[in-house]
Amino acid sequence: MKKIFLVTFIFTLIPLNTFSQWYLQNPYPTGNTLNAVKLISENVGWAVGTAGTILKTIDGGVTWESETSGTESELTDVSFINANIGWIVGANGIILKTSNGGTNWTPQTSGVSHFLNSVSFADLNHGIAVGQNGPNGIILRTTNGGTDWIEVTGFTPSELIGVSFSDTSNGTAVGKAGTILRTTDGGTTWTTQASGTTQILTSVCFTNKDTGTAVGGESTILRTTNGGISWTQDPISVGAYFEDV
Repeated sequence: MKKIFLVTFIFTLIPLNTFSQWYLQNPYPTGNTLNAVKLISENVGWAVGTAGTILKTIDGGVTWESETSGTESELTDVSFINANIGWIVGANGIILKTSNGGTNWTPQTSGVSHFLNSVSFADLNHGIAVGQNGPNGIILRTTNGGTDWIEVTGFTPSELIGVSFSDTSNGTAVGKAGTILRTTDGGTTWTTQASGTTQILTSVCFTNKDTGTAVGGESTILRTTNGGISWTQDPISVGAYFEDV
């Protein structure tokens, strides 16, 4: 009865002050879930999330400003090659591109309506997007900056959640059931690599064609120094679910 009385009392008082206002303080400037954040320098970066959320910082994350995405679809990942040119992917096969640092975002035709989880561009023209096609994965490839996206078939038995390209030829995608796929021809063909785990892998990052790290469920951290020919799991006792690297 006390709880009911307290709630009633609070809501009774609120209308008495017609000048009261509520301000979103944490997180600011959005209450939407954020799925990915990418910094291209010490100061400049973007974050994306649900309800078409795009945020940009130019002061290392001290402040963030909203950008207009033109969509209410969930946005899952972002990739920039410089301070002006970048791409975002998300639900319903959505792909957005900016050529002016996020002032304007333009939809590109992906040719699919599936959930895209991750995107990685190696330069102005060459990019890969990966995601989900039912229980299977999907890979989209472009060689002209996203003017045309082509689906790469025959290599994706499991949903793919992360992708990383170190250059225009070498890239790695990871996903459910410990899936790791590797390409050395810009994404035209992919080969399966032995991850040594059945845990979901959520993210991968390569600093060059040989050195990379993948992370995922149950505190999984995998490292390679030979382009994925072999992966070594880091021993870690923390019970955590790693989503990004």
